[in-house]
Amino acid sequence: MKKLSLMMTVIFLLVSSLLFAQSEEAQTMMPMMGQRQMQQSMMGQGMMHGMHGMSMMGMEDPLIMQLCHFGCPGFLLELTDELSLLEKQIKDLKALMTDYQKYATKKKADIRVAKIELSELLDLLKPDFGKVRNKVDEIAAIEKDLRFKFLNTIEKGRSLLTDDQLKKLQIYKLQEDTGMMGRGMMRRGMMQEMQK
Repeated sequence: MKKLSLMMTVIFLLVSSLLFAQSEEAQTMMPMMGQRQMQQSMMGQGMMHGMHGMSMMGMEDPLIMQLCHFGCPGFLLELTDELSLLEKQIKDLKALMTDYQKYATKKKADIRVAKIELSELLDLLKPDFGKVRNKVDEIAAIEKDLRFKFLNTIEKGRSLLTDDQLKKLQIYKLQEDTGMMGRGMMRRGMMQEMQK
C-alpha cells in the first residue's frame, strides 16, 4: 500500500513536471516582454491575452506573474512614456532583460534535461525512489534559482528608477489591482488623470 501511494505521488509529480515543461519556453520570454510586444506577437496568431505578456494559454508561473508588476524590465519598458524613462534607463532595462533571458534559457535547458533523466528513472521496472526524490529536488532547486534570478532582476530594474518614477509605478500598480485599468480604459489617459 505504501509503495502504491509513493508511486502515485511520483507519477503526480512527473505529470505536473511535464505540464510545467510545456510552458517553459514561453516562460523564458514572457516575463520580460511587455504587453505591447506580446499583443503584437499574439495578434499574428489571431489571439490576444493580457496581463503584460504573462498569460498565454495558461502558460505562466503564478509567482513570476505576481512579481512582474513590481518592476520586471519588460513591464517597465512598456511604461516608458508613463514613467518618463530616460534613454539610459531604457538601455539599462533592455540589458537586464537580455541578461535574464539568457540565464533563463540556460536554466530551462537544465530543467528539461533533469526531467528527461527523471523519466528515465521512472521507466525502470523497479525505480529507485531515492534517486527519483533527488531528481525532483534538483528540478525544484533549479526552478527556485530561476525565480530568485527574476526577483534580483526586478530589484535591479527598480533601482534604475527615480523616486518620482517609483511613485508613478505604484499608482499604476494600484490602478491595476483595483481594476481601474479594466477593459476599454486606456492606461495613458488614466495615468495622466491620476497625476492632475
